[in-house]
Amino acid sequence: MTYTINDLVSVLEKIQRYGIQGVIIGSTVFYLKIKKKQFEDDIDLFVIKPSPLAEEEEYVQIAYRESWEISYTEIGTPRFIIKHPNGEIIVEFYENIHDFYIPEEVIASSTKIRIKNTDVRTIQLEDYIVLKARAAREYDIAFLKQLKLYINRGKIKINKKRIQEVISLFPHEEQSFIRNKLYEAKIIE
Repeated sequence: MTYTINDLVSVLEKIQRYGIQGVIIGSTVFYLKIKKKQFEDDIDLFVIKPSPLAEEEEYVQIAYRESWEISYTEIGTPRFIIKHPNGEIIVEFYENIHDFYIPEEVIASSTKIRIKNTDVRTIQLEDYIVLKARAAREYDIAFLKQLKLYINRGKIKINKKRIQEVISLFPHEEQSFIRNKLYEAKIIE
């Protein structure tokens, strides 16, 4: 399931034309930061509007119009499966529901970047790092360790003050857990 930056832009442009406003929150944040041209993972969007749950039918109609498959994420929000010459691109739509939570301040401080004449919003890399530590699945921790190698080699810089600020946005009972995961990965000291 590899796709190019041109494929990414094409998909995001189509989604935007349908009025879906969102912020990239997944691994694409990291890949864009390191200027990667080939992508493998899903495109994860935190949706500002329309709500993927309350207005699910809009997503179903978009998928129908574009001949895309539609299925659902593990939290029950829609996702598109878009066929293209090298396989498929999966776009997952999220909002704060159940255990899935991104502080409003993180979304509000997202940055706009321009990719091939298309404006997209992404959370900051530091925000993504904190989300990975909070999730703490095996592959999340593996990512954090890989990220540390990029940092050690000087290929990427992170703002540790921003990381601490983002941690403080989560409920108090989760903050120590997040810090411990980042400490284990040697992202913070």
